[in-house]
Amino acid sequence: MTGTIFKSSKSTAEKLTKYISPLKKKGRVGIELGAGTGVVTRKILEKIGDEKLFAFENNSRYIRTLEKIASQDFRLNVVG
Repeated sequence: MTGTIFKSSKSTAEKLTKYISPLKKKGRVGIELGAGTGVVTRKILEKIGDEKLFAFENNSRYIRTLEKIASQDFRLNVVG
């Protein structure tokens, strides 16, 4: 079961991540629940600096999409 009817747009992703800044203390991680197609995930990765992001998703189709993103960005860890 997914949490939204429509995919997040790039505009929505920008608004959702507006106040995210690089994590100040080393060793901290970001967590995204219900990462979906990765539109917001990519925007979070742009903003968090070098720290890790754990993206949780239970839809196997979306997990495959997120794993493709993770294969290009070592900071992303997909949990499904």
